[in-house]
Amino acid sequence: MSAITDRLKGGDRRSIGRSNRIVEEILKHPEKISELFTAVMSEDPLLKMRAADALEKITAKYPDWLEPYKHVLLHSIAPIEQHEVRWHVALMLSYVKWNSVETRRIIKLLIGWFQSERKSNIVRVNCLQAMANLAQSKPKLIKLVQPVIEKALKVGSPAVKARCRKIITAMKKSG
Repeated sequence: MSAITDRLKGGDRRSIGRSNRIVEEILKHPEKISELFTAVMSEDPLLKMRAADALEKITAKYPDWLEPYKHVLLHSIAPIEQHEVRWHVALMLSYVKWNSVETRRIIKLLIGWFQSERKSNIVRVNCLQAMANLAQSKPKLIKLVQPVIEKALKVGSPAVKARCRKIITAMKKSG
């Protein structure tokens, strides 16, 4: 492991630990971002969670930094079933420029996560947001996403319903 990932280890699983400091460091030294991808794929659940948190914060600012890692993200990281990783991965998947076939595949993946996830409303909310983000870049995909959002608005938790209302409002403004 590297000095960066060593600083993400240990402590309470309910804490992001030194994740924000790592974000600052990677923003100054972008060449070290690969260390976070390695950490997300480690066996340590705490390390995975914190590395995913840092990656999502960094790539929210600089989505193009995901481009060299988009296939790692989709094929090696997206299969990780840990809730605290998935809620970050869902959003990161929406930061990447995918072709139409890939985007459709990712939306189906996110729909699957949304429908199967019962323990984490954060995963569900971030899946909805990611689907909406992807559909906005490829309007033909709104037909896939809209029914999921409408159903979630009717039967989701209060947090899920609130996000659905925000997404619907944003879609009306942009469309």
